[in-house]
Amino acid sequence: MTAIGRQLPVGTIIAQLRSTGDLEGKHAQACADIYRNLSSAGSILPVNITISLDGDKKSNSKVDKLKTVFGEGKLHFLPRRMYECYLLHPSALAELLNTLPTFSGVPTNGEHVETWIRAEGHQAKYGASVFTPLSPEWLAHVDAARLLDDLFQSISSSKEIYRKIPYSALLTQWLIENYIDSLNEVVDYVSALVST
Repeated sequence: MTAIGRQLPVGTIIAQLRSTGDLEGKHAQACADIYRNLSSAGSILPVNITISLDGDKKSNSKVDKLKTVFGEGKLHFLPRRMYECYLLHPSALAELLNTLPTFSGVPTNGEHVETWIRAEGHQAKYGASVFTPLSPEWLAHVDAARLLDDLFQSISSSKEIYRKIPYSALLTQWLIENYIDSLNEVVDYVSALVST
């Protein structure tokens, strides 16, 4: 958040869930118990724990149970299907691809990436076939992780793969530096989470 000029409240820590599946199965109650123990532990500092999941988890049949287990207002969902939906910027993707060995002598460009997304992004396997690729509706619903896997393999002739954690961080940094407005929605979402 500091990279975009916003500060998190003092003492705020954002931690990754080990596995979101733990929240849906037999471990849901154990996770809720851990949450309650942490948030009610005796401390001179107030403890507030909020859980954020990808937007595609919202339609999971177990969400109502999760809301009951964790309590009202503790479970939140990203406005888009997943975080990768915010990273589908053709110029950012081209810049990242051009850092990889396959493209060292023959760089690609944003137009090439955009052409691929527009041609392939309507496929049913990406879950947003009723929307025009790269439209706001498509960006909210597309299985961006799967699309990125296919994009990297296709454009590199199966020589490169999308590495979720490092590449998501690099794409986010590029967007912060070059096209920060594309992250406004997720920034507002995180800001609302930490202010509750």
